[in-house]
Amino acid sequence: MTENENKNDNNEPIQGIYQGNAENIANTDLDHEVNNNLCIKELREFEDKYIRLLAEFENYKKRIEREKIDQIKYALEEFTNELLPFLDNLDRALSAAKTSKDIDNLIEGLEISISGYLKTLERFGVKCYVPDGQTFDPFYHEALTTICNNDLEDNTVFETMLKGFTLHERVIRPALVVVSKKS
Repeated sequence: MTENENKNDNNEPIQGIYQGNAENIANTDLDHEVNNNLCIKELREFEDKYIRLLAEFENYKKRIEREKIDQIKYALEEFTNELLPFLDNLDRALSAAKTSKDIDNLIEGLEISISGYLKTLERFGVKCYVPDGQTFDPFYHEALTTICNNDLEDNTVFETMLKGFTLHERVIRPALVVVSKKS
């Protein structure tokens, strides 16, 4: 451009769009730099918070895992404490049997111990069952043998050789039984 082209009709220099905008652009650049610095600062703060939160979460997961392991490890503590007195009673019964010849008292003591033991098991959800006279059910019974008996229906439990046990309705040991069949 020539010098005359940069002047208006009054022969004054033109304060054109570009000249005024140079200051605005400089101010805008400064504003952007300040905004960038603020954004970077906020980003670093969020990054720091994220890293701390991530570390806290990892620590939380580790703590929960340790608690879960301890809970499993010591889950039987109360159950065991409830059963120990029966072991003590059996030890006393054995000592008494060695020194006393009174079989009736020994039998009575053992019956009381077994009864208490079974009641304790029931408090923890373990139930004993004797299926004599019931229809054979392979889910609850394990047949040891069969016996010919015309007085009973086929597949009826004739005799229980070993009691069955459930834990909260789940069979933990099926009853060992003798099953009837007609000849």
